[in-house]
Order: sequence, then structure tokens, then C-alpha cells
Amino acid sequence: MRNSYIAAICAVILLLVSGACKPTEKNYKAAYDAARHKKEAVDVDADILNSGRLEDEPVKVDSVKAYRVETISVTPTDFPELYIFIVGKYKMVTNAKAHAENLRKEGYDGIALLSADEDWYVGAGRFADEEAARRFGEEYEKKKNDSSYIGLTAPFILHRTTRGNR
Repeated sequence: MRNSYIAAICAVILLLVSGACKPTEKNYKAAYDAARHKKEAVDVDADILNSGRLEDEPVKVDSVKAYRVETISVTPTDFPELYIFIVGKYKMVTNAKAHAENLRKEGYDGIALLSADEDWYVGAGRFADEEAARRFGEEYEKKKNDSSYIGLTAPFILHRTTRGNR
């Protein structure tokens, strides 16, 4: 009788351990894709966006956009450009690579970079100088017209260093 209780308890433990919900990259990718499709499906009414502004009120815009520049050690380092316009930050490589792939499909230079802090940054363009990266950022934001940057409060310019040159 006692052996059957022990066997039953072992069977329950085995079922719990083997059948537990395990996060996999496939599950995370499915959730990421579902969230992305949901975001794309939202249709914002222009009247709501403009409700706080009078029609003849001038819209003030800066002629030069300032982006934060961060010096971060990242890999890979097999490209010569030192400045990367960053549009996303992830903990999981699958999500970062999926975002980079989507950018490439849209015609951007999508790249996933691993930082020394084990964060994955997604860049939309690589540049030899900071000014070119800034100009690209302005054009990117005009085209994308998107105020959400996953994992970031705002896009920024990453100044790339190698792991040994921090």
C-alpha cells in the first residue's frame, strides 16, 4: 500500500516536471508575431489625434533632431561602420533576429547586435559617421511614423566599440 502511494507521488512529480509549461523560442516568436499583427491592425482615427489642435494653428517642428549617442561594446564586429541607428532592444535573440529580418524585408539594413551586458540591440542602419546616422534617423522616423520602439523609450545612435576597447 505504501509503495503504491510512493509510486503515485513519483508519477505526479514526473508529470509535473515533464509536462510543465516551458517557454521556448517558438512560443516567444509566436507571441511576438501575434503582438505585432495586433499592433498593425489598430486603426487610429485622425480626428482623435487632431482633436486638441485648431486647424489654422501652426505646427512647430525642430529642423535638427538630436539623438542620444551611447558607446556600447557589441558583437558582431565584422563590419567597418561605427554608428548604428538603434530601433529595438531585446533579451531574447529570437525576437531581435525577427525584428532585424522584418527591417531587411522593408529595405533597411536590419542587424541584431549582442552587447556585453547580454542585451540584443536591433539596428536599422549602419554608418561611418554620427551625422549620417542622425540624418538616417530623421528619415526613418518620418517613413515609419511609429512612436513605439520595443525595449526603448526612443531610438538612439549606438557608437560601436569592440569588447576589448570599452
